[in-house]
Formats: sequence, C-alpha cells, structure tokens
Amino acid sequence: MCARLVAGGVTIEGGDAGGALELRLAGLAPGRHRLVVFLNVTDGKPADLRARTVVAVAGGPSISVAPSFRAADDEVAQTVALEFEAVAGEDAVIQFKPDPADAAATVRNVVLNGFALDYSARRRLRKNRFRICARRRTISGGSIRWS
Repeated sequence: MCARLVAGGVTIEGGDAGGALELRLAGLAPGRHRLVVFLNVTDGKPADLRARTVVAVAGGPSISVAPSFRAADDEVAQTVALEFEAVAGEDAVIQFKPDPADAAATVRNVVLNGFALDYSARRRLRKNRFRICARRRTISGGSIRWS
C-alpha cells in the first residue's frame, strides 16, 4: 500500500517527448458526476523543464495545470476538479496530455496519481478516492479503464 496517495502513480513509458493518457470510467450511473484527479510528479526531473498538463473530459471542459512537484502531503498536491455528464452504456473518457502551449518544455510526459469520484467536500476525499499505487510506474498502452 502507498504511504500517500500522491507518492506513486503512472506515467507513459518513453513519454518525455509527449506522453498522453486516458482514464475510462465504466458503469457510471447516467447523470452529472464530479471527478477530482491528483497530479504530482514523483521523479527527479526538474519541475521547470516540464510541460503543463491539459486535463479534459472527452467532448467537454478542459483545464491546463502544472502538476505539483514532490508534494509531501496529499492535501497540498495539485488537483483538478471536473464535472461531466455520464451517458448510460458509455465510458466517461478523461484525457491527460502535455499542453501544446509549453513548446519549450523538454519533459512532456503526464502523471496521474489517483482520483476521487462524486465527493461533496475535500475533507471527505479519503473515503471516495482511488490510488494508483505504484511508485513511478510506467505504462505503454496509454489507457486505464476503471469500472
């Protein structure tokens, strides 16, 4: 088990030139949902060389943020909150990609440490969050499916 939610996570293998990831949430009840994702870099590559991350709901809202760098606590790590409509029988798809506006960045990989689905207050995140529990794990397929 991870010591902290943001102590581990996933990145794209060989993705420093432009790694992208998608999170597919399957089996959600139709209607409005709120998703919070945790973005905290745990490797030793300097934060000032990294591209910001664009987090987007497929066909919906997006936001560009800089991941936190080696946050010591879940409460201070970078989070992004998005609301979206789930459709019966369809996966909700959340995309993570390097921000194309950060052209000078030499590290263009993304990181996802975990997520929380349908919570009402940050203090309640502990009950409704899911950690991706692996220190600096890399994946090559670029897609995680959660159901």
